[in-house]
Amino acid sequence: MNSTEPAGTAGRTSPTHPGDLGLLIAGNTVSALGNSVYLIAVTLLLKEMTGSAFMLGLFQFLALSPGFLLSPFIGVLVDRLPRRTIIIVSDFCRAVLMILAGIALTIPALHVPGVVLIVAFFAGVGHAVFVPAVHALLPAIVPHDKLQSATGLRAGSSQLANLAGNAIGGTLFVLLGGPILFVINGISFFISGIQELFIQGGRQPVPQTTHQSMIAMAQVGLRAVAQDRTLQTLLISQAGLFLVSPFLILALPFLLIDELGMSESALGLYLALALAGGIVGFLVLRKVTQPFLLTKSLHGYSYLALGAAFAAVGLAPHPVVLGVAAVVSGVAAATVYLVTVTWIQVRSRPQLHGRLFAVLEAGNSAFAPVGYLVAGILLELLGANHRMVLLVAVASAALAWGVAMLWYNKMNRYSIG
Repeated sequence: MNSTEPAGTAGRTSPTHPGDLGLLIAGNTVSALGNSVYLIAVTLLLKEMTGSAFMLGLFQFLALSPGFLLSPFIGVLVDRLPRRTIIIVSDFCRAVLMILAGIALTIPALHVPGVVLIVAFFAGVGHAVFVPAVHALLPAIVPHDKLQSATGLRAGSSQLANLAGNAIGGTLFVLLGGPILFVINGISFFISGIQELFIQGGRQPVPQTTHQSMIAMAQVGLRAVAQDRTLQTLLISQAGLFLVSPFLILALPFLLIDELGMSESALGLYLALALAGGIVGFLVLRKVTQPFLLTKSLHGYSYLALGAAFAAVGLAPHPVVLGVAAVVSGVAAATVYLVTVTWIQVRSRPQLHGRLFAVLEAGNSAFAPVGYLVAGILLELLGANHRMVLLVAVASAALAWGVAMLWYNKMNRYSIG
């Protein structure tokens, strides 16, 4: 660890406003609901405009790439500025962006894929700033021994909102059209930002012992990762989800609509099942002890479950099989997420939280755009006759990854003390 910043629990603050967590969760839940409806709208809007899996992959690439490109600067900003202020500004900026985009898409000349893709990139910038800031804010408003539960509760409530949004997103798209759903998403971000204005904690940045340049502070964060093998393993494991999951996500609308003959509204229902699995995972794991949660073998078993879900879909595409696979995928993703985020919050120094969560987001954002872009290209090239083969191939990779992680964890056990 770098000697310029205190180790251990130095810099941790005890929350003096118990209602802060409720305000944060309430605001995040509203914006998650609006954003999930928006994502369904974008998927169906681009499919309607282009009918191209590649275009869906390009949308995800543009939405996620800011998290990778800007992560060194974002992490330093989160550790330098009040984290509460960062999440409020992020929500208000995304609110304005979505409302303007919805209005623009009602104009025939602007009702084109290019507008949707531009909005995706700038919304991705706001998301890339928000995520590390909100993770880093939690230790300032929640007691140290409650962080695991608070993280699980916040994530679970957001997943519940996502579930509701996905369940109704397809129907709302049919009834209202895509542009109106952009506006609704913008309103949800406004409501979230207003809720966050009342949060009392996190108004000041965590004190730094030196006044380093942004480059020097970024180097400190990267050095902390380079010196911690456990953290490296957790970051790689989390990022790996974003490499394999796009293949199922992008294939899903084509499997449901084109091959199984289901309606567009069914897409939201199946994504909601994946979120339901995530909610179950969060609710169960937030109650277990930290020694049980912070066990690397959970990551390996999660990948085995994910690989099995992919294989089942590839070998036996059926509405019931797709539903079970969606739930299993959600549980696996929730497990990896909660372990990684909780470990950083309770085992790393608050002065580094912004940078470490930015590195986590950078890894996710680096793997996810590549995953979506490659998945979109392969699905486009292979066509309907070979989509199942592709899913089985991805399943094999996920299973091999899970086995490798279990073997590595067995050979390199660590103490969470």
